[in-house]
Formats: sequence, structure tokens, C-alpha cells
Amino acid sequence: MKKAIVVIGHRYYVKLMTHLFHGTTEQGAFLFVTEQDDNGNILLLVNDIYLVPEEGWDHRSWAYLELNEKEKVKIMLMAREKGCCLVECHSHRFPASKAVFSISDEKGLEEFLGYVKWKLGGKTYGAIVFGKSSMEGKVWPGATLPPVPISQITVMKSGIIRGAMAKTSKWSKRILCRGST
Repeated sequence: MKKAIVVIGHRYYVKLMTHLFHGTTEQGAFLFVTEQDDNGNILLLVNDIYLVPEEGWDHRSWAYLELNEKEKVKIMLMAREKGCCLVECHSHRFPASKAVFSISDEKGLEEFLGYVKWKLGGKTYGAIVFGKSSMEGKVWPGATLPPVPISQITVMKSGIIRGAMAKTSKWSKRILCRGST
């Protein structure tokens, strides 16, 4: 079965987790990634991150997020300028043992996928939901169905990942967590 792996620098990872788990409500962020083939699997190398600010939401609670139109446009423009694919990240505050996409997450992803396909010309799109100790993620290659599960997030010691460096640098954590799909 085809799978996807996200590779992120340690500094970006710490910044992302700090943002996703501050406060008492769900938080969100976007990863700007470049896509590479890895023996038939998808390797997503994180080049930059965007932490959605408080004013970037139409609605935000402990169980639900809705990005406002201004932020959607801003994020799409940033991705196009960088020539990158996008991976959406958000946190779940549920006390469940495994992080999983909720029914409202699935509905929102289905809607947003069409928007991404239209605005980014069919670039790959991904989504990850983080719990305190687990994650679930999936990627839509070319922004089309069906999605491919994200099986692993690899955190690297170096802050910026470029091309072959992802295969030759020393790993900080080989496997951070596995998707629950």
C-alpha cells in the first residue's frame, strides 16, 4: 500500500507543536512542502510553516475550526509564491487515546480539497490532526481522491530540508508517531 512520510526540521516541529497546543481551543497551521517520490511512496519535505493567528478564524472552539476567507486567500497565495504543496495541521483536545479526524473534519476537508485543487492547480494537499500523543494524516496526490495515509512524521535535527539532504542528514527522531489509519 502506498504511504506518505512528512519530514520536518526540529525547529519547525517545536514551533508547530507549541502553537497547536497552546491555550484551550483547537489551533491550526499550514506546512508548505515539496513532494518527492520515495520508491513509490510520497515524501513531503517541509520548507516553511504558517501558524494561523487568532484573527484568522471565523469560528474556533475546543472542538471546531473554520478558517476565514482572508486567511484562505493568504495561504493559497503564499503556497503559489513558494511553489509548494500544502499540508493543513490542527490539534484535537479530545481525551481520546488516538487522534482521528472528526466527522466535521472530514466534511471540511472534502470542501477545502476542491478549493485547493482550484487555487493551486491540482497540487498535492494533505491534512494532519494531532492529539497529545498521536496523529492521523492523509494526503491527496494531485488534490484528487482517494487519499494516501501519512504513516510517519520524521523530525530532523537540521532546520531546513532540501532535496537529497533529507536522505543523508542525521535523524533527530526517526518515527515521531504513526497515523491511525
